[in-house]
Amino acid sequence: MAWQVVRDCALTFSLIIFGFSLLLLTEDVLKCWHYIGLVKALGDALVIAGVLGLFVEPFLKRKLLKEAAEGVFEYILGFDLEPAIRERLKQIAFGQSLYIRDPHLLFVLERSSQNSIQISCTVDFELRNASPNTVAYTQSFIADRADFTEVQEFSLEPNHNSIGYVLVPIRRNDPTDQDTEIWESQKTLQIMPHIEGATRYRLGLKFKITASDDFYYNYVSARPMIGATVRILAPAEFSASVGSPAMQKGDQWYFPGVVMNGEKITVRWHPVKPTS
Repeated sequence: MAWQVVRDCALTFSLIIFGFSLLLLTEDVLKCWHYIGLVKALGDALVIAGVLGLFVEPFLKRKLLKEAAEGVFEYILGFDLEPAIRERLKQIAFGQSLYIRDPHLLFVLERSSQNSIQISCTVDFELRNASPNTVAYTQSFIADRADFTEVQEFSLEPNHNSIGYVLVPIRRNDPTDQDTEIWESQKTLQIMPHIEGATRYRLGLKFKITASDDFYYNYVSARPMIGATVRILAPAEFSASVGSPAMQKGDQWYFPGVVMNGEKITVRWHPVKPTS
């Protein structure tokens, strides 16, 4: 796949360079030619074809592939499933234009009183757009009031296609659920279609939780996550772990597959009983 991309890019650049070469030819060089206008027109055509191949054609390919995949999806699933199930699976497959790549979650546990601890959590991840269209996205975080959550900041790492920021979130009540509250960023991002090496959106989130010293916390993402890693820093008198299917290596846990939106990353902790 990588070699094919390199080959296609080399071909389109060759068309552009050859086209410009024809356009830069002087009349003195072409004086022995009878079709000077045709040569110039050919140069224009080659430059336009190269530019279209370099910038437009990848988006058209992705759009056509998406439309074709949606058309044959129900035939792949078969007709034995209930229509409601087929529609739900189709929504999961094609309704997730945004997904998260390589999220890193850091949980730092500190005792705040005799029977409670404070957890400082830092999350950073790359947000990718799998669709051929630009998608509007606003960072947000939904918290259960019982968790005593305080969201401290949302951030975006600056790069060549986005201006970075660090924002203090706005807290508001959820009108549909009195037991939760919503923290939102003050900025809406326009997430461009993902092109490897060309578009990158690295986002961040920091929040704190106060909880019992023998409890757990469920982190749930609204987007599918690929390559999630979790690190826990806890005092020596505590034992902490991450629920399955995470694989542990030292103080880090790695999720080898996809963590779908709605699935939980569960972090557990409890005091270690002193040995006599």
